[in-house]
Amino acid sequence: MSDWKAGAIRSFFRVRVHSDIPGRLRLKISNFRLIPQAGVSASLPYIPKAFGLLPGVKTAELNAKVGSLLILYDPAVTGTKAILDWIDTMIETGVKYAPAIARSGMKDPARIERFFIEKLQTRLPSGERR
Repeated sequence: MSDWKAGAIRSFFRVRVHSDIPGRLRLKISNFRLIPQAGVSASLPYIPKAFGLLPGVKTAELNAKVGSLLILYDPAVTGTKAILDWIDTMIETGVKYAPAIARSGMKDPARIERFFIEKLQTRLPSGERR
């Protein structure tokens, strides 16, 4: 993937903290309205699974109408920095493996989701694999 394309993907999924209360984090996704609807729809089932890999995260829900993400978590286990770092890991994993997915001709959303979840499991901080 070209640096330009990778940079564009990263900018689409840039997040900012909208509210941060221990155990409850709401993020706004910049450029959300520019993400194709098909991409938003495809990611809806993936988001809770990807965030659910991170120990301490209870739920993650995308509000597709306004481009916000609500993450509920156990503050005794994880925190805002770890969640934001995990988002960076998710984006980098997508950027890294998107070309391989495209070359493989893989089209089934469930299969693509499984592929990315498997890759994310290997990126969990050591000792935290589920």
